[in-house]
Amino acid sequence: MKSKTYISNRLLNAVLLTGIFAVSASGISYAGESTGSESKKIYDAGTVVVTAMRMESPDLDSPASTIVITGKELEERGENSLFEAISRIPGVTAVSYGTGGEDYIGHPLRMNVRGIDKGTLVMLNGSPINMQGQNSALSAIPVSAVERIEIVRGANSVLYGAEAMGGVINVITKKPGKTETTVGAEIGNKEKNYFVRTGDGKFSFQYKKEYRRGVDPFNHFSKKGRNYQFATKESSVKDGIFLDYAFNDKLVLHYIYNEIDSGFTIWQIPTPTAYSERSPETRYRQTRNQHDANLIYDDADREFKVSLNYLNDKMDYTKHAKANAGVWKDTKKLVRGEGYALDIQKGWWVGGRSHLIAGTTWQREKYLSRDTTEKSLRRDQYALFLSYSIDFDDRFAMTIGAREHFVKKNVYEKAQNVFLPQFQLNYKLNLTSSLYANVGKSFVMPSITTPSSSSSWANLRPQTGWTYEAGYKHITSTEGFRATFFHMDIKDKFEWTKENLLIPGGDPNVSVLVNRSKFRNTGLELEYTKKLGKYWHLRYSASISKPESKDEGGNWAQDTSRFQTGTDLTYEKDCFLANASLFYMGNREAPYYRSDGEYTSKKGVDHRLGNVLQFNMNFRYQMTDRDVLTLGIYNILDRKNPVNKYEYPEMPRNFRLGYSHTF
Repeated sequence: MKSKTYISNRLLNAVLLTGIFAVSASGISYAGESTGSESKKIYDAGTVVVTAMRMESPDLDSPASTIVITGKELEERGENSLFEAISRIPGVTAVSYGTGGEDYIGHPLRMNVRGIDKGTLVMLNGSPINMQGQNSALSAIPVSAVERIEIVRGANSVLYGAEAMGGVINVITKKPGKTETTVGAEIGNKEKNYFVRTGDGKFSFQYKKEYRRGVDPFNHFSKKGRNYQFATKESSVKDGIFLDYAFNDKLVLHYIYNEIDSGFTIWQIPTPTAYSERSPETRYRQTRNQHDANLIYDDADREFKVSLNYLNDKMDYTKHAKANAGVWKDTKKLVRGEGYALDIQKGWWVGGRSHLIAGTTWQREKYLSRDTTEKSLRRDQYALFLSYSIDFDDRFAMTIGAREHFVKKNVYEKAQNVFLPQFQLNYKLNLTSSLYANVGKSFVMPSITTPSSSSSWANLRPQTGWTYEAGYKHITSTEGFRATFFHMDIKDKFEWTKENLLIPGGDPNVSVLVNRSKFRNTGLELEYTKKLGKYWHLRYSASISKPESKDEGGNWAQDTSRFQTGTDLTYEKDCFLANASLFYMGNREAPYYRSDGEYTSKKGVDHRLGNVLQFNMNFRYQMTDRDVLTLGIYNILDRKNPVNKYEYPEMPRNFRLGYSHTF
């Protein structure tokens, strides 16, 4: 079948060059290919994903680097939060300032894919839930509600807009199922959790309450005047509600409520090791409330989908600090953010071999900070996008995408108009293997919460760049192998500096965001899964890369970890399941502080962040059809694995013993 497609000379050259590569590879025969129902069974073994192309597509047909974590795998590993599960995916760097993905006042949870900070878009059932450049809402989604998590690495701004520069994390929840109610509890040495879950064919509901103990000390000491300081994390309490309601087979409402009460204490010490002589300097206590409502209309037969999303994030905290003459003073602050998003898409099949997706998005962010002054900001964005795919034959397919993205002018920033193209190729070597290539441009807007002065904020440009990748996938009913080679080239990378370095007479204590450096990353990502006989299952993955940023002097410096690897081994027979997982992150970047407590930016680097080695085990026993007993042991090696540049450690060795009963 012929199709009229008009493209530029450059694009035509790219198609021809890639076509030569595909033809040269076509000599690989369909070795071992079967016919009829047997071949259909092998082909269907591949996972169906929706995030990579904005439509349901077999993984082998998706020209992107994809990782899928199923709800069953989350259960096997005994994961208590999605943050913990995703943070152990090679290629993903999790930045947290509290245990289990909690925030620390102005230091929010972030997920970074391929090393680019604030360049990861987190979605719930295809709707964005990033708030103010943060991924905090991720910790609000209960693990038990998850059908699967799709992680698509690489530039995805054409399909999903800003913040999808490094990749997209799409949490897809379970549909309401059978009528039943489950109650359960987990008791451990560091935390305890209680939950109730109920539902029928139209709705599902869960309430969970979590208690976590504090950690002392909680970060690396730092120099302050003649003394030193460090932090301890206080105990925290979390309440979470999750609701799904299906009005009919096309219209579904998702709602999340998350409330966290937590705190930190900053202590002064005369020497780096004199913890017994510490004295309190500042205490922070915060309450954070998050609401996420997501209404989705999805008519699969007509390929028409509308998503309406509302986010509300409020943080109310008190700072109890020593003022002059040792007098304690309380400062209260309220920070509130709201987000609205409307996404409409429509798909058409053209002639049987071509498919077009077109749509529009609109987003509004609002931010309010109130202490002694009041600052209110608003940002409006809207875009048009399309993605056109054509199957030249049963093996070779091409996808061309484009997005025109507009950011309206406001009091702090100029109007922005960004055009984003994307070009993808997919070539099936046989029924179980494929090659793909993916080239795309992406961008990130600065977080709406970061303006410090109008004169510097107004000159900011979006962070933009290109990602190039090529990959191989092999998927059967018993094993899978994926390999991706990528290169990122980003300009106008956001960096923080002091106002006095930019503006004559500026305040040296005020931090200002500027476009300063470049970012690049080249790497290889691998994943292998295998069913080892009837009862064993193995998953191994690794990421080797070279993330670098250019500093003010024009020198390239390491940005994040260069090597990550993880292994999961599961044994399941009859009513018993055992899982062991090992994760390693090595060759890491420099921290914020030197060993003597001084800033590395001031005195230079004298050490690197410690490597992360985490070993966990989880056991589950199905006592009856209605009763389940679980035991999870985490950080078995009891390592002080640093999770961010402040060298905050993860939770020490801990365990959770759980029981649940279903009525």
